[in-house]
Amino acid sequence: PLWEKVYKMAPAADGRRDAHYMDGARIYKYLITYEAGTTDEQKAAYQQKVFDLYQQAVDCYPKKASDYKALMAYDYFYTFPGTKSEEEIYEMYKEIVDADGLKTSVSVLNPFTSLIVNLLLEEKIPMAEAQKYAGKVNEIFDHNKKERTPAQWKKQGWDIVESYTPARLEQLEGIKGFYGCDHFINKYTAEYQENPNDCEAIGTYIARLKYGGCSDSDANLVAARAAKEANCKVEVVSNGGGGFLGPARDCMENGDYDCAISKYEEY
Repeated sequence: PLWEKVYKMAPAADGRRDAHYMDGARIYKYLITYEAGTTDEQKAAYQQKVFDLYQQAVDCYPKKASDYKALMAYDYFYTFPGTKSEEEIYEMYKEIVDADGLKTSVSVLNPFTSLIVNLLLEEKIPMAEAQKYAGKVNEIFDHNKKERTPAQWKKQGWDIVESYTPARLEQLEGIKGFYGCDHFINKYTAEYQENPNDCEAIGTYIARLKYGGCSDSDANLVAARAAKEANCKVEVVSNGGGGFLGPARDCMENGDYDCAISKYEEY
């Protein structure tokens, strides 16, 4: 029988009290994909049964509710896209992260990160909320990175998160004000210190800290400007620049990229 094939292929819930729910959901997902001759109506019924089983598991085992909700959200996001809106799935993930904190399941981070970025860029969630949950995602990631051995990291799938989530959240640096001064110091200081006398590295580091809102009195910024003074000859811009190149350079150093673009375009 087909259900026996499914159990042989995926006996993950053997011996668990929730086996009748979790294996049931897996059987219905298998039927949707592989059962020959299944009509669209049958597939829709099977799909509804999957989510009914997840909800029954939530009701029956409330202490593990977040685990089942994570499976439910994952299937809404990946397995059955379009069943729920991005906003609805995002709200599900918010609830899970708020409940589980640093113990949040590895399966949550990639789709939740994708939703945070997409919904922020589409102006469907406020920046303050996106900042809050991007911060929580980073905390969960960093906590698990410290707690797990390299073998556990890979076995549990955290390496997949590592290949996606940090880079996706880094894209939010392009929104001025999303990350503050500390973020840019923590992220870029070590890179800068690899070439502390290189003029390009110095200029990039200063620009990043200014873009991040660091004050001129910040010790890191003061030290970088001293290194620039000691190591870098400031180019004298002739009048051939039309008065735009000098200000463009100043805008760049101050992390004001919109200003710099404008001056270069005028030039």
